[in-house]
Amino acid sequence: MNYAPLLGVEPDEAVRPTTVGEVAAVVARANASGKAVIPWGGGTGQDYGYLPRRPDIVLDLSGLSRIVAHEPGDMTVTVEAGATLAQVQAALATHSQFLPLDPPDADRATVGGILALNAWGPSRLGYGTARDWLIGLTVVDARGRIIRGGGKVVKNVTGYDLPKLHVGALGTLGVIVEATFKLAPVPEAFAEVSWEGVDANFVARLHAAALSPVQSVLKNNRVFQTDRGFTLCFAGPREVVEAARAEAERIAVAAGARAPSERGPVVVSGPGRRPRPQSTLRFSGPADGAYARHEAIARSADWAWVRTLPGTGHTDAGYVGEDAGEVAVKMIQWSKERDTAYAVLDAPSSLRGGDVDLWWPLPPAFALMKRMKETLDPDGTLNPGRFVGRL
Repeated sequence: MNYAPLLGVEPDEAVRPTTVGEVAAVVARANASGKAVIPWGGGTGQDYGYLPRRPDIVLDLSGLSRIVAHEPGDMTVTVEAGATLAQVQAALATHSQFLPLDPPDADRATVGGILALNAWGPSRLGYGTARDWLIGLTVVDARGRIIRGGGKVVKNVTGYDLPKLHVGALGTLGVIVEATFKLAPVPEAFAEVSWEGVDANFVARLHAAALSPVQSVLKNNRVFQTDRGFTLCFAGPREVVEAARAEAERIAVAAGARAPSERGPVVVSGPGRRPRPQSTLRFSGPADGAYARHEAIARSADWAWVRTLPGTGHTDAGYVGEDAGEVAVKMIQWSKERDTAYAVLDAPSSLRGGDVDLWWPLPPAFALMKRMKETLDPDGTLNPGRFVGRL
């Protein structure tokens, strides 16, 4: 495999262990020899964050892809880090259960990678993120020790919640090798309804109606020529889903909105897969300013798509083109001038290896994050320099 497009250079070696013990041995050897380890799952999130300072050893975790235990009665599952989300969902579906996460590229995204990035999709509104479903974690620390935290039952309240420390840390504090999640029953029904050309008042009225959608998405898409499309998705018992959709349509009529541009059937369904852009920025701010922020971002560049979750205040915008890096730099400056927080989710390696801020502003807890990195990985063995502030 050619790693240079994502790491900047080719690593000295790439290893593919098949057991947790082998992972620990690789990390211990790297730490003793002063080399850095780059954990690697499906590769879907490797263009997020700065280029690692020393990409010495790529640790390919695809050999750890087993479902260790599934307890349908307890509604928990334990899986190895290299298992893809699609693989896990297929196994759970036989018992009408699922893990309510919907990051992009579920057929390639691995459990370890999803946790390391805290990756999420449109269903964050209704189901939350990986942090909300994780109850136990096994990691290999920077010295090659196997560390276990949390448990394998839902009612687990003993000790510090150390597993959450690794969620979103980009593998800079430990190599995730196994995770235990609580599960949800597959909804009896799933339905969506969409409108185009909506305004801020319409979006606000639907959100104020307490319809409890699992997804609420405002979107512009240049490819499909969608301008301010708005979609609500509902999941649960069939009667509840049908009633929620009918109420949304009633509110729309009262607000003078056009008839729905789409009215999906009431079925059990899931989110679609989006094309992978060459650069993606995520902007965040107060939820009550989400519509105005969406409009401003949509006008700021020739984006392939812009997607906002009004209920959370997050807007993702993707650009496809040879000048993706230039557009990202322009938008970084645009964001800072407007005091809008952002994170660069995808970017060319030329930008990721430069001196631009891929996260802004630094989180209030950055000083604590830095001390944590220095304490848990003093030699910079794990993904050095990749995370916020080049931790």
